[in-house]
Amino acid sequence: MPINDKQRHFIREYTTNGHNASKAYSKAYPDCISGHRQAGSALLTNLDIRQEIDRIEAKSEAKVDITRELLVAKMYAIIEDNTSNKADMTRAASLIADMCGYKREAAPNQEKERAILARMSSEDKELAQLAAKLRTDAETRKGLKLA
Repeated sequence: MPINDKQRHFIREYTTNGHNASKAYSKAYPDCISGHRQAGSALLTNLDIRQEIDRIEAKSEAKVDITRELLVAKMYAIIEDNTSNKADMTRAASLIADMCGYKREAAPNQEKERAILARMSSEDKELAQLAAKLRTDAETRKGLKLA
């Protein structure tokens, strides 16, 4: 069954408003007074509408990936350019780390540390403890006082 104009309007609203079905339904069907939540959810069970939403999201996801790749390439170009000053190069490197997910907070809170430890194997935990001990010993030998 083909998708009608009101359903297309619902799909467009749904994909642009953060997947709020009741708000999308109320904008696509303004003459309907009540039951937006149930009606919006019912429209989402329609296979044709679901496929159209998936197609639109896949298309927009591909655009986001291309944009991210282009930004990373431009940031690398700034770093490799001999005429860039150090502040621009540092800013570009920081943005690359942010976009690629390599940046870690300076002082992660205990919840994040527990989550990281939960993902680590026992060998990784032992290596991390050994590395921390070696760093502490090396800093102590230098005469640095650790807080």
